[in-house]
Amino acid sequence: MDSKFVDAVKAGAPAVGIPDFKWLMAVMDFETGGTFDPSIQNKGNKATGLIQAVGSVAAWLLGYKQQKDGSYLKADREAALERFRLMSREEQLEKMVWPYFRFWGKRIPGEQYRNIVDVAIAVFLPAFLGKPMDFPVIKPGDPEYEKRNAGAEAYRLNKGLDRTGKGYITVADYAGPVIARARKNFGYTTLDPVELVKAIKRAKSLDDLLTVTKQAQADNPLLAERWQRTVDSLTKVRTQYPGQSLDQVIKTSDIDWRTWLENTVRGAYQYSRSFEPGVKEFVRDVVVKTAVDAGKVVATVGENVVGQIGIISTIAPWAIGGVGLYALYKYVMIPARAVQAGIGQISSGESDESED
Repeated sequence: MDSKFVDAVKAGAPAVGIPDFKWLMAVMDFETGGTFDPSIQNKGNKATGLIQAVGSVAAWLLGYKQQKDGSYLKADREAALERFRLMSREEQLEKMVWPYFRFWGKRIPGEQYRNIVDVAIAVFLPAFLGKPMDFPVIKPGDPEYEKRNAGAEAYRLNKGLDRTGKGYITVADYAGPVIARARKNFGYTTLDPVELVKAIKRAKSLDDLLTVTKQAQADNPLLAERWQRTVDSLTKVRTQYPGQSLDQVIKTSDIDWRTWLENTVRGAYQYSRSFEPGVKEFVRDVVVKTAVDAGKVVATVGENVVGQIGIISTIAPWAIGGVGLYALYKYVMIPARAVQAGIGQISSGESDESED
């Protein structure tokens, strides 16, 4: 990919309400299969170009006459797609990408895309901008979805996104792979949840916890709105205990806010990154490492106490396995379920801990 094109994207994105050009680069990367080929076409519906515009969208962008029922003549749709197919990348930016995002950006509060998920869904199915991550955007057999061209045919064309075989496609199913490409190919912010937990342990004030939370919010766009509720909760607590150190707040409120936020981070990363193909940092670095390290401690202590290597070599594997299962249950299953169910630390953002 030439630097001229990248510079054009970097310069033009803010003007259409996209604050980080990497968001758009990742979407175009995904839509073109990593080629950024402006002439690329979908074999099924002939969607064309950098953001895979379908015939009706292409005709609209190029100003073809709309019929009374809002549709476009087949000949006009085909002609529009062919015109886009013959354009260069830079030409498509000017005639396809910028007008498209400018139009949909005006329908977002503040006329600015809030995160990479907004940019992704604006291309995929803009009618569902702002919907929760588990919201179905393609649902075969549902009359309302069929009316929006988001039913059976849309599912057939995008079935590969339904990696778990649910029978429908959600916001996260599409946005997850886009975020994975953003991380891998464009240096999109990638925070290690283990490092976030370490920062939480070092925190001396509620401001420190808020800083970590806002970092995680920026890095976790699949849960941006739920992270905001966590920010709101910590802000409320800070208002209740002005000027106090974190240790003082914990003592006064009788709530361990460090542990609360640690569990929030663990659960959120496990949940959101399950939608990003190939991302296994959380399981590898937290669950496995915790199990192995704890097993080593058990083995060492046991060897000193019992003094029998043979006995320790027998019980150590069981100890490691037991600790591993406990860690998996406590730090993955419980927080993840809380997030999925819309309750608990991150999904509600409110708890008995933050009430007056």
